[in-house]
Amino acid sequence: MKSHDCDAFLREFKEKLSELLDGEHSNLSRLQETVPFIRKQLESLKSQLLQYPFEREFDEIAFFKTVKPSVQSELIFELERFSLLNNVPVAPVDGIKSYLNDELKVVGRFFQNNAFHYQYYKLNFTELDQQYFLRSAGHPNPLVEIPGIDPQFSTSLDYLLAKFMAYEKLQQLILEELSVIESASTNVSKESKTTKKLKWTGDSINLAEMAYGIWLTGQIDNGNASIASIIKFLEEVFDIKVGRPYRRWQAIASRKRLSATNYLDEMKQAIIRRLDDENGK
Repeated sequence: MKSHDCDAFLREFKEKLSELLDGEHSNLSRLQETVPFIRKQLESLKSQLLQYPFEREFDEIAFFKTVKPSVQSELIFELERFSLLNNVPVAPVDGIKSYLNDELKVVGRFFQNNAFHYQYYKLNFTELDQQYFLRSAGHPNPLVEIPGIDPQFSTSLDYLLAKFMAYEKLQQLILEELSVIESASTNVSKESKTTKKLKWTGDSINLAEMAYGIWLTGQIDNGNASIASIIKFLEEVFDIKVGRPYRRWQAIASRKRLSATNYLDEMKQAIIRRLDDENGK
């Protein structure tokens, strides 16, 4: 399996998952939609891997260090997310905050218990990659949890990396839930009450173009925010309906190549003109 095939698979996977998450979902309905989809994608990934074996160790390492964990982490996250939100106690605010803080400690202990491997992942070390991400190396580390070992589709560390990715997202979710509770329990300042809401008066496709630029360059939540959540945020901020992300992307992609990014090009030229004017050019 070649690197460009892996890159294409990941791009398509993220776009389809983002499309799947578009719109409102109950906790259960989200689980019912995402889990079968992600499992199917993992099976597809395995099938492609067995059909087109790696020609170089470099490609195999990249696959088990990046591609498979990126997909599997979404499965772990969705299961953990459902459990977290489904078990929020019916209690006063302080009780809910206590529950969420306890869950935050659980995540923190997981990182602490796997501190060496977590640092290896976070700092993108490569010294032990041949031991950690080649199937031929086996699974020599008894301290690493590897459920359902499939020697054709797993290495000694790929699952742990997937769990790191998932738990980072889970940690962010818990912090966001705590922030919402904190905000709800705090009186809104007079300034925020009187602030006039800004309305987007340009074409909605321009806002979609900007949203994809933000998403593809990973500017929000360390690149973990989905395109659907970014568009939803911009819709709420600017009081406009952009529509389904994938359909908007199709509209952008259908433009002529030389003018595919009309709005971003227009923004760039406007900034350059302003700079030229200030510099007396």
